[in-house]
Amino acid sequence: MADECPLAAPSQLITAQPRSVVSHTFAMPSARETREVVQLKGGGKLQVNLSGCEYVVMAIRYETKGPWLATADARGAYRLAADALAALASTRAATVFDLVKAEKALRRAAAGSATPKPSEEIPVPDGMEPPPYVSVERWGTEASHRRFVEVRLVWGPA
Repeated sequence: MADECPLAAPSQLITAQPRSVVSHTFAMPSARETREVVQLKGGGKLQVNLSGCEYVVMAIRYETKGPWLATADARGAYRLAADALAALASTRAATVFDLVKAEKALRRAAAGSATPKPSEEIPVPDGMEPPPYVSVERWGTEASHRRFVEVRLVWGPA
């Protein structure tokens, strides 16, 4: 049976090891999904899952040391999510998403007059049609006292 996906299979995002990266692993759990785990200098950790067929979906979990992050602190979570995208951009990840523009969109949302909400789709205008969006899905503090945030970037349909 032929592959009917309009998009090419996902590939590795981080192909070099820049100075910001301590270690990096890559796995391909299926023909349409990749998983990369990146340990960053300074103790941060990124897990990036990339998948897609009609839609490109990049799910990012960022863990870092720092002060406790309350589940009610949406503005803090959006700032941490922006930090996650900046950290991913520092790895020189090869992606269709403009990580810098997505980071700026999250920082604007965190600084805006309305309190940002979980899973709110924030457009990232970058010339792609339809425009991709970024959303902050979950955040908090783990038992290990590490803060975490989960971010999604989505583009499609192709």
